[in-house]
Amino acid sequence: MPLDEAQLTHRIAGRLRIKLRSRRRDAAYFSDLSRRLAQCDGVTDVHASPLTGSILIRHTTTVDAIATYADRHGLFSLRPPRVSSEESAPARAHAVMRREPAIARRKPGESHEERERAQARRLSATLAGLGTLQTVRGQIMAPAVTLFWYAYDAWRARPRARTDSPAPLPPVPVPPAAGDDADPNRR
Repeated sequence: MPLDEAQLTHRIAGRLRIKLRSRRRDAAYFSDLSRRLAQCDGVTDVHASPLTGSILIRHTTTVDAIATYADRHGLFSLRPPRVSSEESAPARAHAVMRREPAIARRKPGESHEERERAQARRLSATLAGLGTLQTVRGQIMAPAVTLFWYAYDAWRARPRARTDSPAPLPPVPVPPAAGDDADPNRR
């Protein structure tokens, strides 16, 4: 009998999420799968969600070791992710900026601050676009929200344009004169 096909949907160091769409809502299967996966060397914690058909694995080993274990023990057959999750979203955004010389090129008469603001706007737009792409792909919870957060953070941290007039200073409190009886506690 062929093994259930599992999709690696998210991976970071020490943690991965696998979806088994064909076994969604099968509580008995996920209970058995959790118990059996916990016996794999290097797996420290397993949390299954039959409702969503996913399993979260915390580990100290490699993904290949877990996939080999699952295959040998008849648990599932792991497919690689549709999109490489090797590099982070900010690294991908910076790679886009490096590949596109027009993004990093300085315009004649452009100050350093103007260039930094323009790069921050482009980075923010790129990250928002990646967040939209992840949303369309159904990766809403962690990857899309993370990308939108990075986009907001890049937008918020952008250099601001300087104004010609300085900001007004707050009023300075004036202490009472030496002869004033401003202190009611003093007799």
